[in-house]
This record gives sequence, C-alpha cells and structure tokens, in this order.
Amino acid sequence: MSGKKSYLIIAAVLLGLPFLISVYKYNENSIPLEELIPRDVYEVELELDMSDIPADSYVKTYLPQSDHRQIVRNHSSIGDSVEMQFFNEPSGLKAQWNLTGLDEVLYTYQYEVEGKEVIYEIPESSPFEQYFDDSMSIFLASEPFIQSTHPRIDALAQSLKDEHVLSTLQANFEFVNQIENSNTRVLTDAVSVLELNRASCNGKSRLFTALCRAQGIPARVIGGTILENIEKRTSHLWSEAYYNGTWIPFDVLNKHFATLPANYLKLYTGDKFLFSYNSNLDFDYQFIIRRKYKTFAEAQAKGPHLWPLLSELQIPLNLLRTIMLLPLAALLIAIFRNVVGIKTFGILLPALIGLALVNVDLATGLLAFVVVIIVVSLLHPLLEKWSLLHVPKVVIILTCVILTLLIMGSFGFFMEWEIGRQMIFLPIVIISITAEKFAKVLIEENSKDAFKLLGNTFGVALMTCLIFKSKVLLGVFLTYPEHYLTLLFVMILLGRWIGLRVTEYDRFAPSIK
Repeated sequence: MSGKKSYLIIAAVLLGLPFLISVYKYNENSIPLEELIPRDVYEVELELDMSDIPADSYVKTYLPQSDHRQIVRNHSSIGDSVEMQFFNEPSGLKAQWNLTGLDEVLYTYQYEVEGKEVIYEIPESSPFEQYFDDSMSIFLASEPFIQSTHPRIDALAQSLKDEHVLSTLQANFEFVNQIENSNTRVLTDAVSVLELNRASCNGKSRLFTALCRAQGIPARVIGGTILENIEKRTSHLWSEAYYNGTWIPFDVLNKHFATLPANYLKLYTGDKFLFSYNSNLDFDYQFIIRRKYKTFAEAQAKGPHLWPLLSELQIPLNLLRTIMLLPLAALLIAIFRNVVGIKTFGILLPALIGLALVNVDLATGLLAFVVVIIVVSLLHPLLEKWSLLHVPKVVIILTCVILTLLIMGSFGFFMEWEIGRQMIFLPIVIISITAEKFAKVLIEENSKDAFKLLGNTFGVALMTCLIFKSKVLLGVFLTYPEHYLTLLFVMILLGRWIGLRVTEYDRFAPSIK
C-alpha cells in the first residue's frame, strides 16, 4: 500500500470514527455544555453510636435540604434497624430515632451534597430604610445567647453604625474579626465574647448577629458543617443578614464577607443545637465525609466515556487535568511553532510552565518567574566564567532557585502577603530549566533574542494555562474521549504542512509576488 493511500485511510478513520460516535451520543442524550463541568460532590455519612440505652430514649438531629445553594440527594441508611421519623420545623428538617427496647445501636445516615459558591454585591449606597413584615421581627429581637438589647452590645452597635448598610456591616465584620480566634467547644454568647475577647465560630457569629439586630438589620445564625475530605465531630456556625429581600451570608471566623464557599453545608436556621437526646444516654457521633468529582453528565453519558477515572478511581483533578489536556496543549504549541513560526524555549516547556501556573494566582506565578530569571541571569555569567561542568552548574542554579523562592515565600508570610505564600507551591524544576535556558541564550546569542524567546515562551505558556484551567475542556474529553483520535488527525495533517509560516510572509513577500 502506498504512503499516500495509507495516509488517506488512517485520516478517514481518525476523523470519521469520532464523528460517528459523537453523533450517536448526541442522539441518545444531548448533554448541555454546562453539565460537562466536573463539580465537587461530597458523600456524607452521619454515624451515630448509642449504648447503655435507657427506656424511652431518643436522638434528634437536623438533616440538610436542597435549596438555591445546595443540592442534597441519594438519602439512605445502613446499620441497625431503628424507627425513624421526620418533622418539618421552621428551623429545618428534623429527624428523630426512637430507641425504645434497644440496648446498643450503630446507625449511619448517608447522603450526597453538591454545593454552589454564592457571592453577593451590596451597593455602596445602601440606605437603612427597609420595610419588613411582621415575620421579620424575630430576627431583630434579643435571644438568650444573642443579646442584642444588652447595654454593652447596644452601645458598641451604635458606635459602629454608619449611614449605609454596607459600611455598617463592614464595621461589624472588622470588629468581630479582630477578636482572637479560639477552638473551644464551650457555648459562648455574644456578651461573653466581648468580656473574654476570644471566641470560636459560634461566639463570633452570635456577636455579629447581635450587633446587626441592635442596628436594625435583621440577622440570624445558620448551623451546618464545612465539607472536607475528613472524619470529624465538629459543626459550624455562621451568620446571615437580611438586605433588600435577600439573606446574605457572613462567616467572620473564616473571613467570608457576603460570600459562602461551595463546601458549606447548611443543616438548620437559628440558634439551635444540632443534636438533642436523653441526658443519661451514652451517645457519640461523627461525620465521615468523602470528596468526589461528579456531574449529571456522568450518569447521562452513553457509549465510551472516562468519568470513572474521576468519580470512581478518585484520580486527583490536577493529575487528570495534566494527563488528559496535555495533548491539546502540545497541539497548540505545534501550531504556534510550525504554522505561526513562533520559537520558544524547547517544545513542551511552555506547556510545563502553563501547568505550573494553574494552581497559583497568575500574577504571583509570573512575578516568581521574573524574579528567579533575574537572579539566574546575574548568576549564570559568573558560573560560565568559572568554567564549571554542566551538571554541577545546573545543581547550583537549582539550589539558588529554591533559596530565592524560600526567601520570597518567607517574606510574604511575615508581611502577610498571600502572593508570597503561593510562590512556595510553584514547581521548582520547571522554573530552574526556564531560567537556565534564558541565561544560556543571553550569553551565547544576545539579549534581544533571549528576551524575544522568553516572551514567546510565556505567551504560549499563558495560552496552554487557559487550556489546563478549563474544566469544560476536561469534561468534554471525559465524556467524548473519541476526540483524541481527532487530535491525532490534526497532528498528522500538521505534520504534512509544507506552506510558509505566518511570520515568514513578510520576509518572502517579494518572492511570492
């Protein structure tokens, strides 16, 4: 078989097969693009352990419900058989387990949670003139642990109050935030926080809520837990303030102002206790939380797909992102080099730099690269002057890169600059290789060529970084892995490119004419 004929056959297979499979999948069940994005999903197990059970014993707790910010599904239970009842209360959905006639019980209630981050914008000009119906009066009243009418609370609230709601909330938030954090599980009321000048989440949330109520802003506390890949016995409390028809969240302990991350699970509303049970019951509990990546597209996908790599095998998202999107990033680099005619440091180095920038703030990463390149550029001529062997020279450069990053990271830590802390997480080897290549070109050629190559490398790296950051692209290849064959077809087509590069048209324009 001739080379041209085999090329046409392979090209037809690589282009036609993905097309046919994709058409089949789309006809079976079309999946909206937004449903292809991998999302954090948490499997939560509430494990209850009860022993030495007296007569007529019970355990009550709140269970999560779906709302605009969280989806709760796949409720089930395992373990010992226990009579269970549900009650809808104003504070939330309550479950009760009746333990009459039992001596020892190990019971697990499990569900799955998919959360969504929420961010609210409060206008700068936010007047206090709000009109509430009678149902809002309970969120302005004093409570046993939220003493909004206490003289000390009221005096502080009036001193923090401004003419606008936003500036008032900011003043409340900053005041409570400067109070020392405490990990104590002792129940702390709003007044005690001022007396002790330290508090955990429950004390800070109660004080923030009390200040808002004293200023005429309806507020309440929310009980729940923070979802993370862990086993724990701790719950969490945060606040919500009502403005312009919306309940806006505030978590002073974790510094979330008018925003709430996706891994916050709401269990109940109001200053309640998560559990209630007989005082003489030997009772223990724990949350067993497992983080997964999942979307509805996984269940809907027909034909071959790779979702089990993410949802079942639990391959870390960053590793899977590298494996699955590196061919696409490499294709982009090949197009820039062979079609556009842009030269870079190495073939895959721009993709590696793009990967290095994925998990840090972009400005932080670029600043770290610039500082390291300056240091290595000053060091490299000295090493060349000493005529050192290549391997020792590379090790010296690597060590200097590490020291530079450690110094910047330590300085950022002491100055409380997040930009400095993130530099520690940059891949040191990739930075070292980039700096060493730049310094080498700087000596062997000239500064103009060195900076041009450096600029080209970072320009292409930023584009590959956008590819690696894209969860949509990851979801597309997880659902439609047959398009890797399409990438092979494009690469073969690119390998037969014999035309001028884009950057060469000006150079050969007279000959073309």
